Amino acid sequence: MYKTLFVSSVLWTLLVSDTLAIEGVKGRHVHHDRPNSVLNSTVQAGLCYKRIRYADALALNATGQFPHNTLPSTPQEGTKGGWITILDCCDGYERSSTSGDCNPSCIDGCLGGECTGPNVCTCSPGWIAQKGVCVPSCEQPCQKDAYCFSPNVCTCKLGYEEENGNCKPICPGGCKNGECVAPRVCRCREGYVIQPSPEGFTGIEGKECVPVCENGCRNGECTAPGVCTCHEGYINPSGDTESCVPSCPSGCSNGECIAPNVCKCKPGFTLDSTNRCVPECPQGCINGECIAPSVCRCKPGFTLDSTNRCVPDCPQGCTNGECVSPGVCKCIQGFTLDLTNKCVPECPQGCTNGECVSPGVCKCIPGFTLDSTNKCVPECVQGCINGECVAPGICNCSPGYVLDSNRNCVPDCPQDCANGVCVTPGVCKCNLGYSHDSNGRCVNTQSESKVSDCQFDCGPNARCVGRNRCSCNLGYRLDPDTRRCIPLSNSFECRNGCGINGFCAGPDMCICNYGMPVDPVTGRCPDLQPTQSQCQPDCGPNGSCVGPNRCVCNFGYIVDPDTGRCIPQRGTTGEAMCELPCLNGDCTGINQCTCRRGYTLSPSDVTRTRCVPVCMGGCHNGVCTAPNMCICNPGYRKEAGVKGRQRCVPV
Repeated sequence: MYKTLFVSSVLWTLLVSDTLAIEGVKGRHVHHDRPNSVLNSTVQAGLCYKRIRYADALALNATGQFPHNTLPSTPQEGTKGGWITILDCCDGYERSSTSGDCNPSCIDGCLGGECTGPNVCTCSPGWIAQKGVCVPSCEQPCQKDAYCFSPNVCTCKLGYEEENGNCKPICPGGCKNGECVAPRVCRCREGYVIQPSPEGFTGIEGKECVPVCENGCRNGECTAPGVCTCHEGYINPSGDTESCVPSCPSGCSNGECIAPNVCKCKPGFTLDSTNRCVPECPQGCINGECIAPSVCRCKPGFTLDSTNRCVPDCPQGCTNGECVSPGVCKCIQGFTLDLTNKCVPECPQGCTNGECVSPGVCKCIPGFTLDSTNKCVPECVQGCINGECVAPGICNCSPGYVLDSNRNCVPDCPQDCANGVCVTPGVCKCNLGYSHDSNGRCVNTQSESKVSDCQFDCGPNARCVGRNRCSCNLGYRLDPDTRRCIPLSNSFECRNGCGINGFCAGPDMCICNYGMPVDPVTGRCPDLQPTQSQCQPDCGPNGSCVGPNRCVCNFGYIVDPDTGRCIPQRGTTGEAMCELPCLNGDCTGINQCTCRRGYTLSPSDVTRTRCVPVCMGGCHNGVCTAPNMCICNPGYRKEAGVKGRQRCVPV
């Protein structure tokens, strides 16, 4: 009992002192513990004293792993959380779960050997411990890729096999086009790469180094480094063995071969029936060949026009026509082909004595002139009044007329006109002091009856040539009622009158004295009396001024073309001389009047000295009083809005 109390006292003293030490630390009081050597001193092999917390000791005791210790039962020890000293396996030892002994512990283990001390693995002779495993020991180093298989015995590593004393890696199935540099690892020769493993590869099949072609060898197979063997329908481009392009054996000029025997043409080209790219001319190339995009080369006999089309070519030209085929013209309307295949003007009525210069228009040869029907008729420069010009300069006189020495047609008076002048066929104009006898000849007035022999007087425009027989002056006729001489036109009516300087030549048609125009509004002749002052210079004593710068010379006198005055006629030299004035015309020969433009000789004037106006298209329901100027009859008016025409319509 005393012994037990002693031990308990000692343990209690130690626990108290330790508690004080811990509390001293907590209270920051310096306290020096006893050396660990005292506490860890070996009691038995593998057993050492250890100081642990009391609570931990209780936990260990509960597990049954506390064989060498008896815990005090003082309740106070569990409440103070103090420390106790126990016997337990030393560091480097661990308790056996079966025997409860403390055995050495090797942290890395000691496979193939015996752990004879803490972290001390003792192997059999010829073996050494390496990381907890007893491995064989070879005094001499093993060759590359080999290991020590048993004491002083080397063998090749897994995946290697011995060959001539060396360990060589194993590549099952070989390493085509390469070198096996590690187990199942091939290193390909330059220009080759490992072929990717196919799906389902087990790793046992041999690996193969396949050639490399930079562009992937599309449309072909890479059969050697940088060398493509092309599929059917493809070829290597010139100088390039790593590409395969479509092949068009027939060529693909002006296009791109995009598939075997398939061309894609460049812009401006199209495929023909033979699968070739040919130029395209969208507008067509009729009569030619398309040799470039939108460019035609014409066939012989054709040429390009401004629209790049091949049209027929007429080398001689095709003026006034259309070239419809090589060298053949089709003339436009009004033209026809001549013997040289040229289009020349056509004159349907012919162009005798002339040349057709435009459709329906003749240009006459010298000596001929165009008439109103556009035909070339002979021209008589001297005129052919009272006759017909039958050849250049040759007149064929009308009945009652004969050619004089100047080749003019002059009236023929078979009764002879001694003492007078033959002014119309069979009519003499007697000289002063002479008058007509019953045969129309001019006889001395003294031998004829006196004026008083005419009961009714003949009037101022005639002479009494016999008993109650009047001879009217030229331009007058005998009135059967009064037996007096009245103007030939006295049977017409001019509504506004004609004035003192003209006479009524037809219904509302006045013919004015020489040199005076008809008033276009009233249709009358001007009332102005011509005076000598209107002619500059004057007409002289042998003529009279009948209008502005218009002289009428007395019988036997003619107008001097240089001075405009009346001078004596010197024989029959062909000079112009008219006894009566040419109204609206010019004297162009002996008693020969030529009408001005827009006038024509009056068909009812036997003296052929009066020119009357012409209205183109006629003047129905009116009277032509000036060129193309109608005066409408009563009950009619001029049609409004008709420009260039004179038409009288009912009011």
